[in-house]
Amino acid sequence: MRVMSAGAAYRYLLKSVAVGDGSRDMTAPLIRYYTAKGTPPGRWFGSGVPALGIPGTRVVEGQEVTEEQLRRLLGEGRDPLTGAPLGRAHRDFATDANGARRRAVAGYDHTFSLPKSLSALWAVADAGTQALIATAHHETIRDMLAIIERDIAATRTGSKGPDGAAAQIPVRGVVATAFDHYESRASDPHLHTHVVIANRAQGPDGRWRTLDGRPIHAAVVALSETYTGMLMDRVHRELGAVWEQRDRGERRTPAWEIKGVPEELIAEFSSRSHDIDAEHERLIAAYKAEHGRRPSRQTIIRLRQQATISTRPSKTLHSLAELTRQWRTRATSILGRDATRWAVGLAGAPHPVRTLRADDWTTVDINTVARAVLQAVGEKRSTWRRWNLIAEAARQIVEHRFASALDRDAVLQRVADAAEAGSLRLTPPELAPTPPAFIRPDGSSMFRPVGSVVFSSERMLGAEETLLRASRTRGGPILTEAAILRAARRRDERGRRLADDQLTALARIGGSGLVLDLLVGPAGTGKTTMLSALRRAWEQVHGRGSVMGLAPTAAAADVLGQELGVTAENTIKFLYETDQATDRRAELEALTRLLRGVSAVGGPADVWEARLRAASPRVADAAKKAGLLDPGRSSKSLERMIRNRLDTLRNRIGQWQLQPGQLLIVDEAAMVGTFALERLALEVHRARAKLLLVGDAAQMQPIDSGGAFGMLANERDDTPTLVDVRRFAAEWERDASLRLRLGDEAVLQDYAEHDRIVSGGYEQMVEAAYAAWRADVAAGRRSILVTETLQAVTELNERARYDRVTAGKVTAGGLRLHDGTTVGAGDLIITRKIERRLTTGRGWVKNNDRWVVTATHLDGSLTARRTTRRRVGWVRLPAWYVAAHVDLGYAVTVQRAQGLTVDTSHALVASQAMTREALYVALTRGQHANIAYVAVDEAHLEEHQRRPEHVMPDALAVLNRILHNTGAELSARDTLAAEHERWAGIAQLAAEYDTIDADAGRHRWVALLTASGLTEQQLDDVLASDSAGPLFAEFRRAEADRVDLAAALPVLVAQRSLYDVEDIGAVLLHRFTNSELPRAKGVPRLIAGLIPEAAVPADDATRAALTERARLITKRARSLAETAITTRQPWTTQLGPAPDDPTRREAWLRLATTVAAYRDRHSVTDSVPLGSETPEDWPRTRDRDLARRALTRAAQLTAEAHARSERDAPTLAGLAASAL
Repeated sequence: MRVMSAGAAYRYLLKSVAVGDGSRDMTAPLIRYYTAKGTPPGRWFGSGVPALGIPGTRVVEGQEVTEEQLRRLLGEGRDPLTGAPLGRAHRDFATDANGARRRAVAGYDHTFSLPKSLSALWAVADAGTQALIATAHHETIRDMLAIIERDIAATRTGSKGPDGAAAQIPVRGVVATAFDHYESRASDPHLHTHVVIANRAQGPDGRWRTLDGRPIHAAVVALSETYTGMLMDRVHRELGAVWEQRDRGERRTPAWEIKGVPEELIAEFSSRSHDIDAEHERLIAAYKAEHGRRPSRQTIIRLRQQATISTRPSKTLHSLAELTRQWRTRATSILGRDATRWAVGLAGAPHPVRTLRADDWTTVDINTVARAVLQAVGEKRSTWRRWNLIAEAARQIVEHRFASALDRDAVLQRVADAAEAGSLRLTPPELAPTPPAFIRPDGSSMFRPVGSVVFSSERMLGAEETLLRASRTRGGPILTEAAILRAARRRDERGRRLADDQLTALARIGGSGLVLDLLVGPAGTGKTTMLSALRRAWEQVHGRGSVMGLAPTAAAADVLGQELGVTAENTIKFLYETDQATDRRAELEALTRLLRGVSAVGGPADVWEARLRAASPRVADAAKKAGLLDPGRSSKSLERMIRNRLDTLRNRIGQWQLQPGQLLIVDEAAMVGTFALERLALEVHRARAKLLLVGDAAQMQPIDSGGAFGMLANERDDTPTLVDVRRFAAEWERDASLRLRLGDEAVLQDYAEHDRIVSGGYEQMVEAAYAAWRADVAAGRRSILVTETLQAVTELNERARYDRVTAGKVTAGGLRLHDGTTVGAGDLIITRKIERRLTTGRGWVKNNDRWVVTATHLDGSLTARRTTRRRVGWVRLPAWYVAAHVDLGYAVTVQRAQGLTVDTSHALVASQAMTREALYVALTRGQHANIAYVAVDEAHLEEHQRRPEHVMPDALAVLNRILHNTGAELSARDTLAAEHERWAGIAQLAAEYDTIDADAGRHRWVALLTASGLTEQQLDDVLASDSAGPLFAEFRRAEADRVDLAAALPVLVAQRSLYDVEDIGAVLLHRFTNSELPRAKGVPRLIAGLIPEAAVPADDATRAALTERARLITKRARSLAETAITTRQPWTTQLGPAPDDPTRREAWLRLATTVAAYRDRHSVTDSVPLGSETPEDWPRTRDRDLARRALTRAAQLTAEAHARSERDAPTLAGLAASAL
């Protein structure tokens, strides 16, 4: 799903449209447009469509969408027939807080695509089969829209809360347009439909509002998984097709494809690079034939560019008939038979598979799947919401075929319900009652968005508690003071002593006695130097070999072990081996007992077979295979085998068993999942050893459920932290990197001023980053080419390989890799899977190892040698490994770059989707230069999803957005605290209070306006306008300020004629806020000094809802103020000391409470009492004025109390006189 901006983006949807023919239902076959150039016209879609137009001239579902209608709806936010505004008009271009130009959201573009095998089958099938597949696709989309309207589509109303209007209310369906497209950008078959849901919908009151985007974004993955399952059902029912799961490599989840569609055909329809390669080779051959020699390197480059251009998909529109002919020809060459006949045979073959009804699933079945859902979700995330559960439930049941979409949906909902019931709710229940006007039919409150409840598990919270307990438990091994002093005096091989921050960290870790300790080390702060000193000191006290290292990958563990001079392994391997310890000990005891018997009794070996098998099936099988248990064989050979196995078991147990006093260092610990860290902590505790977690929560996060490292680091006030950056040669970059780590926007200007930011189109940036990297490598510098997406890595790798081929350093031909690239002799590669059976001297093949290919072989294998200096050796990687687990190694992902230190880093920033953590890692690898190549043209999006060129962001705006896009996962414990803060905060409670009060008092404001002198039409215009809400809010504020509205309003209305005013409500609001209105005596009726009290006589339910919220707001504001004063938070200094006089002290505290309430309501966290940000909206400006007055008055009270105490203080002379 992509957001579509207002303006002209909609035109892309019309570019390929053939001439329409009036009305077509979404299920009508595409065969009608078989011979027409282009794709079918878009159609209106959704149950909100009939509300468009006027009686007698309505839009009908299935009608063709015209360009004028799209312009009005998506371009301008207007009724496509009448042109009348649908609610608030789209805002004009503006600059957001991050410096980027932005446009209003016009719609949400959901793209529904056929699985690759089904798209391939559709492409070459006969017209009838094509129509059946397309109909199944369209019917499934209709099912998806029904789910969107039932569970997702909503709008918001009410006062502004922490993330928008407070109340989420239902809508009367959605307005959507659907456009079918046949092909990919590369002209491969790719039947997909763009369903653009307009960002306008009618609420229950008939008013048009924008959609609530939160559930739309949250449900994307679940919708995709549900669509796939429902489409598979339909295709099976209509065509008898059987689906099978196919592995797509470690990086991608398995895919479900139609059985019988070969991978070769899918590959043929999935890549354009092979077309370029083939055309390039043809051009080179033609050049040689014409000129009698091989072209020069520059000529080869030009020929490559020519091949790229000549194979680029044509902008000319083709009919489906033309495309089908091309696809059938290509498929026939791959299949070796007529493609259409093959498709008919595949589609027509009987494949009976039982289809299920929802009632076929028992409660036991549902609970079994729900447990599997929770297991899968819990391994990936520390917290989850309902849409995460539905997405995983869809994956868990996708293999089953259902009789209807309703049956599949019913089972999905039941599984999600059961999974929710088995989860631990972190979001607190409603803290105050909600009046009936804001209660949904299911009994839930409209102040809680549907699907917003956050869950976790007792297991997750238990694991986090285990880690926290270990981090507080003392009694672990320590360093002596003498060892720490020796470490402080010792110089390294470069003659350097530990810096102050390194020594402080070493002393804290070595002397804390904590079972679990931490070291936070931002990039380039000298973690390795400090850890080397710690290792030496630890071994001096606890003996040689008393330090062991772990890292997330085998390659990183290898580096850690080399740098620290310790035994090091990857975390998964260590945990696997410790898990085996119990079984090994049991086997050891059983074999030891058996050996005593064999040694004492002897005799034929076969009489011991049963007891041997009971003690160790492994040894029994080996003995049987070796013939040691044959009748008549002596037991002596068997005895030797048992002894050998016992020696092996003792060695393995001892190798992986932690010893008392041992130090276990886990490097890059922020990338290790919570459950893995828990297991390490338990192992360390049992061994009476010490666990040291080293990492940085501001860098890359684990693939598994995470957040534990950040939780542990934030738990302590004295977490050992390295603060001095040493890596960078440039002084300015040391401080800049730390500011970048924290997301400081201003630091981007520093990078720009030092020429560290390059910007342009995506293709330009690929070329610029590659050229700079190539120049550095040619100059002998250690350099990396790093980016965040696999697609960008592949493109950079292909670019680098092509250059090396043209230079004659790499062979042109070679072996095909999993991502479609080719590897040949001379290529740099990376291995992605640990394989201990593939040895290289003392080592083996590891994940993230780098190699140079020396030869490729006809059987698909290759020979390679290591590129690292620490480890040398050659290996022959078998064909199965090459095909699935080898990448070209010229460019790397950010995850692979973490932990590297090089001379220069060239980072391709492909899109704004990059996270702050990824950007920080990418721009901190190089000692001498770290350069960002920022693509600003949104090339990863389709044309209609991009912003117009004149509002494209510049490089700083893109990077600014990235700094605000944090990918760090919170722990379940931190999420629990955040959820309670969010729903108990004044921002939320005040928004709810204002919304309830505004709804309850609306009739009073209407009555006041009716009596103010407005005509009936003017009153209707005010009530229908967007300014009515802000105007009524001001009425509430004024009434709380004791203004007589009945007297004031007629005066304001009569100030000047409203005859030709377009927005009367806005004019009245302006007059109201800019006039000095007479008010009665008395203190303003304000809750916590900010929120107007409800003065409306309400019904009991409404009154109870308002009263409880007022109480909660007051209590929280008071508590925040008292805590801030007690803990001496910096912002309280401007309040001055509290007066001693009880009456004045209470008044002073009430004023401090108002300031605290303002800070909480508007998320002010800095040391400036009211924040440094200037409010942009009027409500916050009013709140700021009230808080400023409170702050000023509090300081005055302090000054007055001080003056009084000085005036009343007795003089020395007076004291002497009274003494006499």
